[in-house]
Amino acid sequence: VTYLFSSPHFAIKKVEFSPTVHLERQELIRLAGLKPGINIFRASPGHIAKRLKKHPWVLAAAVSRVLPDKLRIHITEHEARAAVLFSQKALNCKRGEPCAQTPFYLVNQHGEVFKRALPSELQGKVIITGIPRSQYLKDPHATRRRLQRALELFASYQKNPQRPAISELYLQGDMITLFLKKSGTAIHLDILRFTTLVATLDSFLGGVDQKLDQFSEVYMDNRENPDRIVCIPRVLPSPALESTPENAKIEKKNATGQAGKRLTASKHSAAPKLKKSKSINRKLAKASLRKKRPLHTPPKKGKSQVSSIH
Repeated sequence: VTYLFSSPHFAIKKVEFSPTVHLERQELIRLAGLKPGINIFRASPGHIAKRLKKHPWVLAAAVSRVLPDKLRIHITEHEARAAVLFSQKALNCKRGEPCAQTPFYLVNQHGEVFKRALPSELQGKVIITGIPRSQYLKDPHATRRRLQRALELFASYQKNPQRPAISELYLQGDMITLFLKKSGTAIHLDILRFTTLVATLDSFLGGVDQKLDQFSEVYMDNRENPDRIVCIPRVLPSPALESTPENAKIEKKNATGQAGKRLTASKHSAAPKLKKSKSINRKLAKASLRKKRPLHTPPKKGKSQVSSIH
């Protein structure tokens, strides 16, 4: 036994890692706590796997010995399928200090939140919103099921490559809103009938001349009338006139006309105010006279008010 734990023959000389995307070999060796010349029997596979799983990108790790001097380590990484932005109440910000922004978190293939997202890690990821942060902290397992369901719906939507790309999934109860990446159009769907409604949307778009990005909202969440689709057209700004001498004259004429209308309106609106002020002044003057003039003349002192009878 002493020979097994002390012989240089069993000193680790090779470490074999499975291919990884987000982890470098030197970083894995450091995390595993492997040092040159360590005895292969003194290196616990379970302890090494536990240390490796502390890295946010490591989902699972399996370590095995290959005698006499080799370790084989298989790493399973998280697959970032989406990013989640939890909703929360407004943060209290101190005056003169920047407010803390709500962070994004990466969601793996199982609906698990596994790390805070860096800006570079958000590229190409669909954003899931609508889940309160308090709900995630209270019941992370229920939140994981909701996120996994959202990922399943997103994968179902992507089966047809002709459908426009989605930038955000907004969850609210058993309803989901898809926000198109290019136009920002919001498509409201019933989660319970998601697959059927998306197929109906494909048929609807194939039967109309307008493109989907011409609508700001598309409602397909009417349970009383499931086949009803309500589309709200997008309000586009009126195009500006081309900069030409003729158009400049037209714009000047329109501006002059609008100014004349405003001047006329101001004159007519000022007249009643003047008449009203005069009538108010007359009433105030009469009221002041009434206050100065007594209703009955008081008797003067030193004179009798009864006439003598002869």
